[in-house]
Amino acid sequence: MRILLNILLFSSLCFGNCNIILDSTKDIVGADFIDSKLALFDTKKLLIKNTSKFDDLFSYTSQANNIISAKLLGGGDLLVSFDDKSVKTINLNSTQDILDPLKTKINQPFNQILLTKDKAVFLSKNHAIVYDFINRIYKSKTTNLNSKIIDSKISENSVFIACFDRNLYELNLGDFSINKIANLPNLITKVEILDNKPLASMIDGKIWYKNQIYEISKNKISAIKVGQNALYFGDSKSNLIISDLNFHIKKQINLKADEIKELFIDSSNLLVVMWNRAIYNCNLKSIHTDTNF
Repeated sequence: MRILLNILLFSSLCFGNCNIILDSTKDIVGADFIDSKLALFDTKKLLIKNTSKFDDLFSYTSQANNIISAKLLGGGDLLVSFDDKSVKTINLNSTQDILDPLKTKINQPFNQILLTKDKAVFLSKNHAIVYDFINRIYKSKTTNLNSKIIDSKISENSVFIACFDRNLYELNLGDFSINKIANLPNLITKVEILDNKPLASMIDGKIWYKNQIYEISKNKISAIKVGQNALYFGDSKSNLIISDLNFHIKKQINLKADEIKELFIDSSNLLVVMWNRAIYNCNLKSIHTDTNF
């Protein structure tokens, strides 16, 4: 499968302070952002773009195995997991093995990758691995979650894990203990961190935070981003929803494209990555001008 062919730049199209800057005829399965670099990938191809000009910096095509997940590292390297249960770092000049399934003995692919300052956390359905980049060693734990991991986020020494069975877990990276902290009333779609506490969205458009439920949308919440003084939500009907930190809705913009896949803050802009159609650039100052923050 090929991704991001026939890329077109649309500077004239605007949807309520959000400009479409990239359109694609192929699905965007996943995305990541760091230091003005945006990584996009499908099951076979990875692409890194510079968000200042949106020119291509690097591309990689997997010839044999399917890409499961990818994260950007400092310097533009990519940390990539594959369906053969391996994990590699990839850059312009080389490909290096990080986890070899023959050595880890783990027979499930890692669909979640999280990063700390000098470590990476890899999660599969029933296993967790913490990899030390400095010493190039890792430790593993059998988690026995027995449910597909939908999303995960890291906060200080904890990893919060949302599963298909509606359970939310906390994995302590210090002692490697894992505890169930909540069973939500509906399917979990995303997890974020607000004030070092997990914030989880659900398929019915509601948010769970500190054991309280808040309605954000009538549709599935598909993306969350915590800003300095605002929360940004994307839903399955192309709606970008802005609230204050107490979940009071301040504004909603419909981008008329597809389900919003990811949200990233790039300096003074909010990058909105759609599931299979486009990327929008929303000026944060402009979209807050008529809200009461």
